[in-house]
Amino acid sequence: MVLCIQGVWYFVFNKCGIMYSTSVVLCFQRVWYFVFNKCGILYSESMVFCIQQAWHFVFNECDILYSASVVFCIQRVWYFVFNECDILYSESVVFCIQRVWYFVFNKCGILYSTSVIFCIQQMWHFVFIECGILYSMSVIFCIQQVWYIVFRECGIIN
Repeated sequence: MVLCIQGVWYFVFNKCGIMYSTSVVLCFQRVWYFVFNKCGILYSESMVFCIQQAWHFVFNECDILYSASVVFCIQRVWYFVFNECDILYSESVVFCIQRVWYFVFNKCGILYSTSVIFCIQQMWHFVFIECGILYSMSVIFCIQQVWYIVFRECGIIN
């Protein structure tokens, strides 16, 4: 069986112009070298360097400015994602979280506010409406309604 698997890999490597070896580590390195070469990415035996080069390639393909600074890259990726979704981006994490929630609420047709309590109420209102449950501002009433639906769905009450 092992000889068969090695034979198949030898055939595949040969078809791709990759030199085959019985060493798994050497095969991995050669496959990555092949992939990097096909994508025009500079290859190195340094894993850190390869990861940086791969990310540089991905960023370049997406027109995202690349940097060796991880924090800068994370900011650029979020900027890219926000831009793709037409969400206003800021370096302020709080502002970004608010904008994401605004985006989500807007997509679901839920009224958004900077008030957390109001948003929670609006979200529950949305969930209740979607599930056909009567909604009220009274927490006790809502809990009763949820249990009523659960009991009815489970056949505990008719």
